[in-house]
Amino acid sequence: MKRNANWQIQVLISFAMVFICTASTVNARGENTVAAWGYNGFGQTNVPVNLGACKQVDGGGNQTVALRNDNSVIAWGNNQQGQCNVPLNLGPCTQVTAGTNHTAAIRQNGIVVAWGDNSLGQCGNNLERVGGRTNDYNSVNGAAWVKTKSLGPCKLISAGANHTLAIRQNGIVAAWGYNIYGQCGVPAENTGYFGIWTKSALGTCTQIAGGANFSLALQTSGFIAAWGFNGSGQCGPANERVAGSGMYWVRKSLGYCKQISAGGDHALALRADGKVIAWGSNTYGQCNVPQTIFNCVQTAAGFGNSLALQSDGLVVAWGLNTSGQSTVPTNLGTCVSVASGDYFSLAIQGTPPPTNLTASNGSFTNQVAVRWGGVAGASSYFVFRAVNGSAAIHIGTTTSNTFTDFTGASKTKYTYFVKASSMEAGTSALSFGVTGWRK
Repeated sequence: MKRNANWQIQVLISFAMVFICTASTVNARGENTVAAWGYNGFGQTNVPVNLGACKQVDGGGNQTVALRNDNSVIAWGNNQQGQCNVPLNLGPCTQVTAGTNHTAAIRQNGIVVAWGDNSLGQCGNNLERVGGRTNDYNSVNGAAWVKTKSLGPCKLISAGANHTLAIRQNGIVAAWGYNIYGQCGVPAENTGYFGIWTKSALGTCTQIAGGANFSLALQTSGFIAAWGFNGSGQCGPANERVAGSGMYWVRKSLGYCKQISAGGDHALALRADGKVIAWGSNTYGQCNVPQTIFNCVQTAAGFGNSLALQSDGLVVAWGLNTSGQSTVPTNLGTCVSVASGDYFSLAIQGTPPPTNLTASNGSFTNQVAVRWGGVAGASSYFVFRAVNGSAAIHIGTTTSNTFTDFTGASKTKYTYFVKASSMEAGTSALSFGVTGWRK
């Protein structure tokens, strides 16, 4: 996602190479297969044939990183700064992210590891470097930065162009790297020896997104906070800037949101009602959200284009299209997630979970009726039930979008979940739960 500081040069390259350096890879549909399209000058859209099923993917300047279903990490594309040299001892991870020329992951123990270009401290402090040679500023020679002491365990990470964000276990946002525009923080927030800015003023947050030279965080309240460069209004208007030394905006005018993404100089958010909103630079129409999209579950922002994933698994793209990054391949199947590099787009194909679940609440004496919206391509549905926060157990399978539970105890509130299954694309994740009970 995000954001090259040298974007003027790259736009010229994209226009010059659009006819010879674009490609798309949409492998045969299977459970959680990666698809890629757009600029391919460094092979970033050449999805490895042996990649296998993945649970997450992200795009950087000209590299792609993926987290496989077995929690291993793989990267491909531009490797001039070692940004695709995944550390040999990285081990199982829970999340990956890519910046312009650096890449990072969270290990299963919560420790952040970064590699690639570190000329602006976007990977870490020299005290955190492991491997490589003295004064290495990239990972060409195998250097990696293990951020054990500076951060401790983290829950989420997100790379901007040349800075990196993380949410610590306590929900507080931390940032490091290039900070000329305050995209990491203000001087008072930088403490210790490791060059970490701690954004305590934001309170606890649930999501983060790094843009070219700005940053976003989704506060626990559902409001979006932003800080850094605001030349195109990507942080917000003057009347939403918070007074004091924190130098940040809180976008209360956008209402409560549930997902955020940051691009070159624009931002996207998904409101609680499933509506996509966009703000910031609109030079390429990247903020002109199509009126035809509906009930979205995720967004992703590239340098000058935007992506949205609908609940039916369909991907919609708009904005800059010089390299075909906004031309969704016609053979792209239903998807479960989307991501963006600077001039290329990514998706994970698979079966989306059912939506719009309903369940009867005491309407019947001996049963609970559960219903949901059908999923395109699904041949069957697996129904699960949980009580009092316990693990969900499988209670039945059906080929329709309705299920009747005759086995529950009377006057007991259950939470029902459904998975969709497709012969072609595998089984979805669990749906959101819905509560139901019998008399």
